[in-house]
Amino acid sequence: MSRDPSQGRFERATIESEALRRNPLGDPHERPLWVYLPSGYDDSDLRYPAVYVIQGLTGMIDAWFNVSPFADNFPTMV
Repeated sequence: MSRDPSQGRFERATIESEALRRNPLGDPHERPLWVYLPSGYDDSDLRYPAVYVIQGLTGMIDAWFNVSPFADNFPTMV
């Protein structure tokens, strides 16, 4: 997903958590996440710092891209 390619892009990925595998609540052990890749990332051998942000309990990761009047969504704040 790209909002503005000159500013980088977001890619959806999935992580697997061994801590959540077979948990008593039956929560899924595979969790979605978005990865932000800065402009020029694919053409560079540089390493970049990483910031991990996960949604909270009952949160939905896709809601980060929701737009509300007069408020920035999470990707805009990043």
